[in-house]
Amino acid sequence: MNYWVFSAGLVGLFTSLVHLFAGQIDPVRPFLESDLADEPKGVFMACWHVVSVTLLATSAALTYVGWYKVESLYQVVIGI
Repeated sequence: MNYWVFSAGLVGLFTSLVHLFAGQIDPVRPFLESDLADEPKGVFMACWHVVSVTLLATSAALTYVGWYKVESLYQVVIGI
């Protein structure tokens, strides 16, 4: 087990959960309830979901590599 990479994955998972749940309350709902056109709202939601998927995927990768100490995937960790 690589504790540094594993702990980075856990912190990333926590961050992604905060992004998904707490972020919906503060920035997303008021933005969607505004009288802005539908196209900017759609672009905003698409970006929001892309960031959410990216956070979850990278955090899951870090957690997996850290837990199983997969040395062949350390280049992925460096890239993240």
